[in-house]
Amino acid sequence: FLLVFIKGMFYNYINTKDELKDITDLSIIGVIGKSKEAGDEYLVVDKFPQSQIAEAFRVIRTNLSYFAPKVKSKILLVTSSVAGEGKTFCAVNIATTLAKAKKKVILVDLDLHKPKQANAFNLHNDVGITSYVVGKANLNQIIKDTAIENLQIILTGPRTPNASELIVDPMMDKLLEELKNLYEYIIIDTPPVGLLSDALVFMKHADLNLYVLKAGYSKRDFVDIAHQITEKNDIKHISFILNNVNAKNIPAGYGGGYYA
Repeated sequence: FLLVFIKGMFYNYINTKDELKDITDLSIIGVIGKSKEAGDEYLVVDKFPQSQIAEAFRVIRTNLSYFAPKVKSKILLVTSSVAGEGKTFCAVNIATTLAKAKKKVILVDLDLHKPKQANAFNLHNDVGITSYVVGKANLNQIIKDTAIENLQIILTGPRTPNASELIVDPMMDKLLEELKNLYEYIIIDTPPVGLLSDALVFMKHADLNLYVLKAGYSKRDFVDIAHQITEKNDIKHISFILNNVNAKNIPAGYGGGYYA
């Protein structure tokens, strides 16, 4: 009974792409390996361009080209079930790899509850989404440059106690429309959808919703959350990214042969 109990505990977690495929019919757009060299670094694609992780993100970039090929300005939303699965890490590096392919990219931090993009790019979060929505800044004033060519960013701005209310403000729709006229890719980093409803507001507007899972951390039940979202909210175009996978479990074609 003890062996069955222990096996059941470990079986409750997703560790490989094959395990994920066994429990979902939704597509898996990429598999990201663990990285000892990166540590707490967010900008892995920029700082370690020859690494396995950088190659895995380039595979995702290639796969993205097959989604909504006729859409001139694509909105990509990145979310997860809970904190700690790597959604911000994936959003940063997807944005970076697209920018390095000469695409004009804007990364929007819409996690107004626990923003991390400012730390990732070493920027001061003095102005951003909250400033724009309440009318204290216009679009040009909230867009910040990054050290990466072709990549700009909009941070959350000053903290506010009514973050979820700001998300549904009509000004957010106006913001997206303005950005679609300026950028080829709009990448939105949202709070975990398993904890807050903020991401659901924008999922219907996204051309592709990227749902991040972390190997050995995300439970199989988390996949059910994604299934429920698609069924109950009529959300389409959801694809999984499996993050932090052990290198030996990464299948060929997902960057496994380019480790440096």
